Parts: sequence; C-alpha cells; structure tokens
Amino acid sequence: ALVAIYEGDTASPADQPSPTVTAAPSVPPRALFGTPDEQFVPGTYFVDEVDGTATPRIFITLDGAWTNLSDGWSIDGQDLGVITFSRPDRVFADACHADEGFHPGPVTTLDGLVTALSEQRGWAEVTTPSSITVNGYAGKEFQRTAPADFTGCNSGNQAFRSWETGFQGWSNYEPNEVETLRVLDVDGTIIILNTRLKPDQNDANAVAGLAATLDTIRIEQP
Repeated sequence: ALVAIYEGDTASPADQPSPTVTAAPSVPPRALFGTPDEQFVPGTYFVDEVDGTATPRIFITLDGAWTNLSDGWSIDGQDLGVITFSRPDRVFADACHADEGFHPGPVTTLDGLVTALSEQRGWAEVTTPSSITVNGYAGKEFQRTAPADFTGCNSGNQAFRSWETGFQGWSNYEPNEVETLRVLDVDGTIIILNTRLKPDQNDANAVAGLAATLDTIRIEQP
C-alpha cells in the first residue's frame, strides 16, 4: 500500500500565481537648464556646457526646493541659497573698485583663476584654498565673505562684483554674503561651482543643506 502525506497549506489553490512586485520607474537625468523658471521635481539633473563651453556632464541631485533662477547659470534653493555654474573671462582686481581694472594674470588655468579670486581685494574674509577632486578632476575650494556694507565702493549700480563673463555679465553680491567656491579643471576648461548664502540664510540648516546638495555633484563623460 502507498500512503501519501501532504503537509502544505491546504487553503491555497495549488496553481495560484506568485505575487507580482512592481519596481519604481527609473527616471533618467534631465537637463538642468531645460526650462526657464522651472520648479524642479526631486531627481538628478545635468549640465554639459558652462557659459557656452562644452564640458563632460556635470550631474547634481536636487530635492523639491530648487528653482531655475537664471537659465544657464544658477539655481535657487529657497532657504538653502544659490548654486551657480560659471567660467570667468576676467576677474576684477578689487571687487569694490571696478575702475581699478582686472587681475593681470591669466584666469584660464586652475592656479591662475584661484590666485585671482583668492587675492582679489575688497573682501572681509577669504579662507586659504584647499585641494579637492571631483571624480578625478582636480580643483581648489575656498570661502569668501563680502563686507558688511559697500560704502565707498565705486562699481556703479552693482557695487560689489567679482568677475565678468561673456555669458552672464557681472557676478555681483550683497553685504555679508558668504560664498563657497569650487574651482575645477575639467579637461582644460576652468569652471566655478559655487554656493552663495545671503545673511538671512546663513544658519546651520542652510549651510548643511547647501553643502549636502553640492556634495551630490559628479562629473562624467557622456
């Protein structure tokens, strides 16, 4: 005699299909400056040129707090400050006195641009540049703080400004504004990725949030 014993779950049909798990769709990175004044949805974005010069793709991951502030140049994080993408053509010798002309050295090399920006006169404080790398691309990072007021500055309507480019015009500031600059050599193109905090934004949460967003930046060949 043959006796078969089944110890499974007798309540479930033998041919019931396995449950289906639906994976969240993968959203590919989108162009950062694709739509002027765009309110960004959370995700990863990229730029592949800075001030009209082609670069490897520069990726950044954003939450829902960011807006396209100036198409092709800067994004605004509401209470988290601003991140800008720049490639200076010339750097003023003195940010407070544009009539004194431009820094005499070249700004087309990493060391040349860092020297021009870190030695620029007029700032209340400038930290010592430190070496960094982003995905193998060498750079320097430092911080600058604008003075409490621009009394005596003679730079016209934009009383305190650092550099000019053919793309964006002037890079101008407000009193007590703090910026952190990352100057990078990207295949021979020298660019600046910098964050800017106005005085009313310069608290611990904003500083940490802005730094965390900047740390998501990576650079890759397409």
